[in-house]
Amino acid sequence: MTMAKLWHVRNAISSAVASNPANQFWQSFALNIFGVGSDGKAYERIYYDLVEQARVPALILTGDVPLFPVRNVNAVPCLVDDVDRYVLRRLAGDSVKLEVVPGCGHVLLVDAKEKCRSIIGKFYDTLRTEREQEPG
Repeated sequence: MTMAKLWHVRNAISSAVASNPANQFWQSFALNIFGVGSDGKAYERIYYDLVEQARVPALILTGDVPLFPVRNVNAVPCLVDDVDRYVLRRLAGDSVKLEVVPGCGHVLLVDAKEKCRSIIGKFYDTLRTEREQEPG
């Protein structure tokens, strides 16, 4: 939800940009989405407002494998940290639900496919039930 702290992403994006410096699309994408400049520096991008502005039901699934401290890891750590989870819960209102899948990092759809399928299915069922109960 905030990009400058994502050391794991910054390292990967910086390497990709450096390996193909002539690719203007990739350089623009790295800077505009992730805030990673062609110089490898991180420039903050903050996406909390997208959650705050949500007017339709949404589900945010995230893991809890910590982003910090910076370390060598075999898996991608969760990119949503404690601060993000706190802010998201404060901003989410009624339309956005935040679910944390224990023991997962960023790739939770691979690490916990069945658990994610269950959470998404329950979210869908809740939406369907609410829609069926609407008048008219």
